[in-house]
Parts: sequence; C-alpha cells; structure tokens
Amino acid sequence: MVRTASAILFAGLALSAGSAEAKGPPIFTVAKVGVEAEAKDAVEAKQIAIAEGQQAAFRKLLKRVTHASAHSRLPLLEDEMVERMVEGFAVRRESNSTTRYIATLDFSFEPNSVRDILNRFGLPYAEQQSAPTVLLPVMVEAGAARTGANAWFEALEAVDMENTLAPVKVAAPRPDFSPATISNPGSPEVLATLRQQYRAENLILAIADVDAQATRLRVRLTGQDSVGELYLERTYRIYGRDTAEAAQFAAKVTAGVIEGRWKTVRLASLGALSGGPANLETIELAVQFANAKQWQDMRRRLQKIPGLQGLEVRSLAARGATISVEFAGGAERLSMAAQSQGLAIQQQGGGLVLVMR
Repeated sequence: MVRTASAILFAGLALSAGSAEAKGPPIFTVAKVGVEAEAKDAVEAKQIAIAEGQQAAFRKLLKRVTHASAHSRLPLLEDEMVERMVEGFAVRRESNSTTRYIATLDFSFEPNSVRDILNRFGLPYAEQQSAPTVLLPVMVEAGAARTGANAWFEALEAVDMENTLAPVKVAAPRPDFSPATISNPGSPEVLATLRQQYRAENLILAIADVDAQATRLRVRLTGQDSVGELYLERTYRIYGRDTAEAAQFAAKVTAGVIEGRWKTVRLASLGALSGGPANLETIELAVQFANAKQWQDMRRRLQKIPGLQGLEVRSLAARGATISVEFAGGAERLSMAAQSQGLAIQQQGGGLVLVMR
C-alpha cells in the first residue's frame, strides 16, 4: 500500500518518540509484535515495517476484545487511520542493514478511538481484565522434566499475555519444584501446594510433553484461572523435529484459551453473544454533575463500561445533560456495570439519573 509523505513523516516522528513506555489501560497495548521489511534503503524498510506492525497490532487488539464469532466482521482500515489511533510505542529490540529492518515493538492505542471504531461497526466488546493467573510451565523430553530454560518456557514468554483480557504471568518453577508433580498434575493436593508456594489463587500447571520420536507435542493445562477450574489437553504436530516451532504455536493457543474463557463469560454477562447489536437496548439518562470537568470525567467513565455503545449527548447545560446509550440487558444491568466505574444510576421522577457515587 502506497503511503503519503505526511504519513511517513508521522511514522518517523512516532518512532523517535516511541521509545517512551506505552500509555493507557493495559488491554489497549499490544506487545511483542515482530516486524520485518526490506526496501531500497534502511529508512524505507523501517517505515514499511512500522506501518505493517501497526496494522498487525491493531488487528490483534480488535480480536482481543471481541468474540471469535465477530472476527469475520472486523474492519480493515487504511494505514493513516490506524496511525492516528496509535498513542505511542516502544522498541524492545531492533536490528537493520542497509536494506532491511527487523524489530520487536510494543504498540499502545488511544482507547476512545478504538471504542469508536468498535461502536461504529456494531461490534460488542469486552475490556475489563480478569484477576491475574500464574502459569507454571514444565517441559518433558525423553521422559525427563525440564524446568529451566527450554523451548516451552521461551515460547510462552514470547507471547504478550500480560496485556490481555485475562492477564497471565509466566513463572519459572521454584528450585524445590518436584518433577514427581507431573505424574499427577490434577491432584487437588498438588495444586493446593503450588498455589500456596506461588501465593496465587489462580494457577495453571502447563506441561508440554514431547514424544520419543519428536513428532508430537502434548500440552496439558490443569489448575484454576479467573473463570474456574480448567483441564485441557491438546496435541500438536512437530514438523521436521522443530520442537520450538510447535511450542510457539501451542503457546499462542494456550494464551487464547485462557483469554477466551474470560472473554466469553464477560460478553455473556453483558448479553452480547446472542445476536450482537440486535439485542442492544437504548437507555435514556439524565446526568447530574457539578462542573464541566466532572462531566468530562463521567463521560470517560461511561465509555469504559464494557459493552456500552452508541453514547449520544442530546442536550448539555452547565450542571446537567441528557444522554442516550445502547447496552445489552437494559437499565438494570447497566446500573450494575456502572458501579465498577464509580457511577450510580438512580430512579428520580419517573426517569433514570446518572450521578457520581
């Protein structure tokens, strides 16, 4: 795709300032994005790589907050439009030659701009993170457990799991970790001991077992995440005895499973899985506030409520406003969701009034 001169200049300036840490809520940051491009010179290669990286990161972000059933409807936006939503990015590592640029970048997107796109295309979304989960990886090769540096641990570390809807912390097994644990990983006693040792209510033991011929990688997840008990077993094909490649794919699937469980629960609780926008209800609210600053704060808090769409300001005065929003489940469910943002919805004079708690 041909890019305008202004867009290229923006990308260059963004990278210069992009060493700053990503801003905004964690879920609007997509980390560990690998980029690579080749062109007639290093400057153009870098510009192409950044543009492609922004697009890839934005796509990952949209998939992160929406249900899999909606992924076929995700919009494809022009490079310039995606650039305008980038709040900043950081360089984890980079290398280049006279014609090639390779890097790993973290992109942070402006939350309200992303919400606007999701609302515009009628895509129900979730943005509330779950409680964190500790993931304890163990790799088994030739019948022996490996808890130090190994392909499975490195594959999980390479996946951005801290910024997802269901944040995961990959923890190295402790020195006193007993390999005998993997013989009965689903034992309540074993899991209780691990939760106590790692001081984590949510903990998953992730065992990756390579068969003797190095043709199959069997991954077992057992423990508890923010949704509840989890036991999952999947087998992945190893091509050309490349265990690392199979582990990388399995790591991405593992992250997707944990996030998908929480996302499904969140979207279902918002009534957003049984038909999407068709199930949204329009709710009219009178808003009471002390001044313009508080009004802006209340509006921002409203926009942070997962699943809230179509915010429209119908009238605005010095200390009050009339708005309408769309929300699956109606006013009662919205009232419960608003509490998490420090807002309250009250019945007054036959209508609904939004106030600060």
